[in-house]
Amino acid sequence: MSPELVEISAQPSYPVELLFPMDKHIDAASGVFMYPSVDDPSVPFTDDVVSLPDPNYTLQDPIPVTVGYEEGYYLVSDDRFLRYGTGATLAEAKEDYGYALLEYYDDLIELEECLAPHLAYDLQELRNTIIPQRP
Repeated sequence: MSPELVEISAQPSYPVELLFPMDKHIDAASGVFMYPSVDDPSVPFTDDVVSLPDPNYTLQDPIPVTVGYEEGYYLVSDDRFLRYGTGATLAEAKEDYGYALLEYYDDLIELEECLAPHLAYDLQELRNTIIPQRP
């Protein structure tokens, strides 16, 4: 005897807000976005770094990062440049990430003449992403 097939539409559906704690953040330009809550950051989530800690540089576009929380600190990392930052708060971790990214950028510029191909590619990507501000 085979078990009865149950119609999928008859299965209960749960809104994502009940499955993952969410905070609503309102962006005037784009409307309402929902992000996983930093009140329960045990599950890594994605966010964007939109500014750098040094006012002499701005970002052309936001950099997508993964945010995790472990043993009292936040970890912000990216898959593009393989940099990370940590901090007691999410803002501190993003700031630390910004410093790590700028340090990587400065190191690559300093060594530009002898970079391996993958590092030369990173430098070009950083030049397309980080915009130095004119005084």
